[in-house]
Amino acid sequence: MHKHLFHNGRIVAIRNFVSLFLLVVLLTGVSADARQVPDSPIFLSEPALQHLRHPTRSMPAEFNKEISAVLKENFEDVIDVVMGPRAEKKFNAVTTLGGGRGDWDTKMNRLEVVADLKVTGLDGKPAEVSLYIYFYTNDQLADKFSKASAQWRERIQKAIQDDEKYGKIAREKNYSYRPKTLPVSPYVAIADYNGWTWNTDDSKMKVTLRHLGNKVSPEWIKERTLTLHRQLANAGLYHFYQRLSSTPSKGLTEAQAEALAQRLTRRIGEWEQKHGLKVVYTDLAGMGSLALHIKDADGTCKPLRTTQEIDYYNRLKQFAAQRKPNEVLDFDDLILLGLDVTPKNRDKTVNLFLALLTTHNVMRLLARPEQWQGEFTDNPKPEGFYGHPKTDSAYPILTDLLGMDSTGGQNFPTICESLLNVRWRPEHARVVDGNWTVTLFGTKGIFKRQAGIEYADNPTDKDHWNGGCHYYYWIGALAAGTLGPAGVMYGELKEKLAKIATGEGGRGEVEITYFSGGALFLARFNALRGMEKAAKVLEDAPFP
Repeated sequence: MHKHLFHNGRIVAIRNFVSLFLLVVLLTGVSADARQVPDSPIFLSEPALQHLRHPTRSMPAEFNKEISAVLKENFEDVIDVVMGPRAEKKFNAVTTLGGGRGDWDTKMNRLEVVADLKVTGLDGKPAEVSLYIYFYTNDQLADKFSKASAQWRERIQKAIQDDEKYGKIAREKNYSYRPKTLPVSPYVAIADYNGWTWNTDDSKMKVTLRHLGNKVSPEWIKERTLTLHRQLANAGLYHFYQRLSSTPSKGLTEAQAEALAQRLTRRIGEWEQKHGLKVVYTDLAGMGSLALHIKDADGTCKPLRTTQEIDYYNRLKQFAAQRKPNEVLDFDDLILLGLDVTPKNRDKTVNLFLALLTTHNVMRLLARPEQWQGEFTDNPKPEGFYGHPKTDSAYPILTDLLGMDSTGGQNFPTICESLLNVRWRPEHARVVDGNWTVTLFGTKGIFKRQAGIEYADNPTDKDHWNGGCHYYYWIGALAAGTLGPAGVMYGELKEKLAKIATGEGGRGEVEITYFSGGALFLARFNALRGMEKAAKVLEDAPFP
């Protein structure tokens, strides 16, 4: 039986005496502080934060866009649990009056999370349920928030007294009475507008869940109110505004990694339901071959492939060609794409291991082009170099990326020529800079910018760091499922020491949190599904 813990952004997994012994040996001489990653607040730019603290004008459009994206990232999963994915969701930030005179000193901001869900009322007619989560901010209005808090406490006290008074009368007269207060510890919700409303102690956060139109079951609303409270509490979102900071986190925090693991697992469940399939994890690679591959896929070992890489890559090209403005792919989109291209077994199962390996292989080629660029020059290869020969089933991806050929339709640099300013070398029909793929992880790219990359010194470094985060996550998942806890710990330690040795300790620290986060995801998935170990071990790739 495996016991998995996530501590300070790290997976600690103790399986048996042998694993424990290995960990002690590996970590000898390394202080605990060397492995810690500080828990980090939610990140906003300093100008946006300054406006939240003390607005001097109406909410600028660029701040609204930035704040709305942060609200969406932190609250969307919570809303989906309570209201379901069919709910219409809005995330917004506005500057409005905080007092009655209208001068700028009484301006305040309202951060808005709103969701509307159409349901069937008790009378069988259409009805609507609405959820409102508001944050009110302005550091200069502390006295107004204090007064609002006092008034809210008085209102709660009166509502509780009324419940006691009228509840007692109802019991004496033997008729029903519906209480007007609902404990959502440590807060109290009050019946309001056909639903429930409650505030945080400082009155900077207000939450309302109510129905509009025809009647909706009061118990239905009550159940979702309690669920919403639990979700907000578990995600630490009651103090969302206080957690905002201009200091970016050094990668995935414990809470972020846990939330991401749960989100991926839930999305996989939705994918199963949609396709009528079951996702299982079966290790087909064996410890030796996979360990070499994830350590040195671009160097001294034969690449380990699934043969689905080109299909996956072509779908990325299609997304880039057809995507809407500012639309990007996050980790859950990428693993579902991996499942889409993975062959389905006769028993209606799909192997998550193969989907992970395909995702890792393609993302690594895109994120680290400098590792394979030398194969297309006249420079001599290092001794023992295996690289990416033409026998590599992913080799066509490399020639497509360089504009020398195509895996189907337009090659990737042609698709990105205007978007990312990819330049060509006409005499060879090749792109001038084969490292252009790193810009796919940049501000105009197709992949989401991950937490922690703001620690990089310049914009180009940020893109490179982001690319690393996008494939280290899948390395961590593969390592956890195949190499076990000792492999995860060993990989973390080796990577950290290697980055420090090359003066890239900061990037290593960030990327390792994603490695650990991927391992946590696989642990959570297998804890729910049960890991299936294959009896057959394949030492060579590609897979059949």
